[in-house]
Amino acid sequence: AIKGGILDFSAKTPKILSKKIKKPKAILSISAHFESDLNFLTANNSHDILYDFYWFPKKLYDVNFKIKWSEILALEIQKNLKDFEINLDYNSKIDHWIWSIYNHFDKNLKDVPLLSFSINSNFSFEQHIKLARKLKVLKSEWYLIIWSWNFVHNLKQLDWHNPKNVYSWALEFNNDLKEIIKSWNLQKLSDMKKNKYFKLSHPTLDHFIPIIYILALKEENEEIIFFNDEIELWSLSM
Repeated sequence: AIKGGILDFSAKTPKILSKKIKKPKAILSISAHFESDLNFLTANNSHDILYDFYWFPKKLYDVNFKIKWSEILALEIQKNLKDFEINLDYNSKIDHWIWSIYNHFDKNLKDVPLLSFSINSNFSFEQHIKLARKLKVLKSEWYLIIWSWNFVHNLKQLDWHNPKNVYSWALEFNNDLKEIIKSWNLQKLSDMKKNKYFKLSHPTLDHFIPIIYILALKEENEEIIFFNDEIELWSLSM
């Protein structure tokens, strides 16, 4: 599973991993930053990037490039997922999680179309599982599926003055969730909503829901790798 953000690891990790990947038919992203009350799939042939963040280094605001999209592939996915009423989105820009990772992919992936799938905020846990399992057909057709999510994501509790310190509750939740991901157990993942630190760790569900897709799409022969096992700014871990 490839996950990420725009911290120190974003430049080196995607490039290293993408060099090891067979060139896919397309890249499908499920980003915590693309949430809606319906199912949307981007169908832009090319579009601008979105600077949907604040207080970050100026060099990130200077980044500017276009990503290859494909309406044809979007229509193909829409047909395969006809039971889920997928709406094609021709207007959304590329959110910061997608482009901050994609920008550092190896050059062999730069001409591969990228489509972004929204997180349906009205779906139940079970509905997300059903959709994720339906996406397995795309894996068999050699789509590379990437996710944006967090172990802990509480921006109101961030402390920019002591970036390497960690709240005890954030560390405990981070470690508990990591063990559940290792166990590949969707029921235990669902039960995490009862964890005493869940609301602190995830005040909103947008950065938690993509984990459902990771576990539901995982095959027995696939290995889960944690390449950025750190908590930053007290309450942010990826």
